[in-house]
Amino acid sequence: MELFHKIKNNPPNFPKFISDSSKEFLEGLLIKDPSKRLGAQGAEEVKNHSWFENVNWDYIFNKKY
Repeated sequence: MELFHKIKNNPPNFPKFISDSSKEFLEGLLIKDPSKRLGAQGAEEVKNHSWFENVNWDYIFNKKY
């Protein structure tokens, strides 16, 4: 019950070594309101996040990685 309460009411704590982009990405995925959560507007919203800036999505889709 304590863990459930913490998940429901407290913001996540991230280690100091996590980059700002990673932290922003994770916070977006963990927004409690599903309509405001990163990706609520579709996969493109997630793919366009700065955390994926160096990802070549065409390579992924064409299995070139």
